[in-house]
Amino acid sequence: MNAFLSVSEPDVPLRPILLVMASFLVLSALLVLLVEARSSATIEVPEEALAQARARYTRAQAQRPAPPAPLPTAAARARPTPPTRAAEPDVPPELDEAEIGDRYAELRAQRAAQAAERQRERQDEAVEQREEIRERRERVREYYDQGDYDNALREARELLPMAPNNRYVLRVSVTAACAVEDAAAAAEQYSKLFRDEDRRIVRTRCARYGVDL
Repeated sequence: MNAFLSVSEPDVPLRPILLVMASFLVLSALLVLLVEARSSATIEVPEEALAQARARYTRAQAQRPAPPAPLPTAAARARPTPPTRAAEPDVPPELDEAEIGDRYAELRAQRAAQAAERQRERQDEAVEQREEIRERRERVREYYDQGDYDNALREARELLPMAPNNRYVLRVSVTAACAVEDAAAAAEQYSKLFRDEDRRIVRTRCARYGVDL
């Protein structure tokens, strides 16, 4: 009897059966979740995750190197570059014909005076190179430095016809005339000065001798 029972009722373990059942339940749950995910039209994503994704995309775009400039085509290389047009000068306010004529005449007078000045300087340089002129100019300087104003004035008057534009001799002739109190001679020689600087110098010197020019 006992032997029969041991053969008809074998010992079956329960643990493998439970593991199979648990695996089946898990698989069923995964299938349900997969079906629900596919059937859903949209999936909600947290705003924080979206913000982080946007920030990473922006940084990646900023660090991306700029694409190289395209090489010019053969037609573009063969085409000549047009010359750059100079900027047009500012247009002055409208002037009538009389004002235009006055300005044109003033400009011509200035240019003529400059040309005459250059021509006179060239002539003076040529005259100053003459040995006789240099010697007599030094004689005028010696008389003036020694305070011999009568001889300085006489020598200057004799030299000026040969060197009429010698500025030093002209200044000495005016100052020496003031020193000997010859106001008429000083005024005559003063009228021959052609530089404002020279006129200012002799006026200051003659004022020391009481002569106003």
